[in-house]
Order: sequence, then structure tokens, then C-alpha cells
Amino acid sequence: MAKTLESWQSKFAFAMTSKSTMKGKYFTKIGLINRLSRYLLAAVLLLSGGSKLFYLQGFATEVSLYSELYVSSILVPWSYAIALVVCCVEIGLGILLYNRRFALYSIFVVFALMTFFLYLTGVNYLSPTIFGSVESCGCFGELIHFSAKGSFTKAVILWIVAFVVFLLSIKNISKYLFSVSSN
Repeated sequence: MAKTLESWQSKFAFAMTSKSTMKGKYFTKIGLINRLSRYLLAAVLLLSGGSKLFYLQGFATEVSLYSELYVSSILVPWSYAIALVVCCVEIGLGILLYNRRFALYSIFVVFALMTFFLYLTGVNYLSPTIFGSVESCGCFGELIHFSAKGSFTKAVILWIVAFVVFLLSIKNISKYLFSVSSN
């Protein structure tokens, strides 16, 4: 009985110390980098999704060009629906990244999305087809126009930022999982 009481007290003491250190977690350098990177990704996704949504027909044209040249011409008839879904997903992920509770789950989707964008812009810039490359990526709709090189550079930078947040999120998940399983 005494041993059970001691183990309960040690667990309670661990919970109290870990709870008190949780307040300072976001004031560390790594926590600050994680937060600023998440906010940067969220702002870029919200700006990108919102600007594409204002001129959806132009973005649908870009989607049809990319799908015809690099993915499959079967997707061309659904380019408007794909453009709408991409805009909504970007806006939704941008909102979820601002909220710390959902950021852990949404960063996995953001990292996958950034990896896909990196692949698409990399193929467009590094190995254009016989017909040439897509001139404007449509990343920010009609708000900002990027060349193929600028679009690839932007995708690399955003992929690195997403990768950093992804690694820090995995680190947080593993700390949580190992602390729960050891108790």
C-alpha cells in the first residue's frame, strides 16, 4: 500500500513539475521558432488560398495547364473543382495552423501539400516538357506572379519551413507518447 502511495505521489509530483514547466515551453528558442514558422505557414496558406479564391477561373486555368503537362489530361475537365478544393484546403489548413491544438494534426497535411507543390514546381522548372513550362505558377492567384524559377525557390523555402515545423511536431508527439507510456 505504501509503495502504491509513493508511486502515486511521484506521478503527481511529475505532473506538477511538468505542468509548471509547460508554461515556459513557448518562451524557449525552439518553441519560438516553431510558433513563428507555424504562423508564417498559416499566413502564406491563407493569403494564397484567399487570393486564388478571388479569381478562381484563372487558377482553374493554371490547374488545367499543370495537369495537362505534368499529371494527366484526364483531370483537365475537373480543373475547376480541383482549384476550388485546393483553395478551400489551403484556407482551412491556414486557420488550423493558427490554433495550437489543431496545429499538431494539420502540419502533417501541410507538409504533404508542400511536398507535392515542391515536386510540381520542381518538375516545371528543372525539366520542362517539349511544349515548354507553365509561365506563371498561380501560387497566389492574380496577386503575385512568379516565374518558374521563383515559384520553385518559394516552394523550396516553404518546404524547409514546413519540414522544420514537422520535425518539431514529431518531437512533441514522441515526448508526449513516451511520457504517457512510461507512467
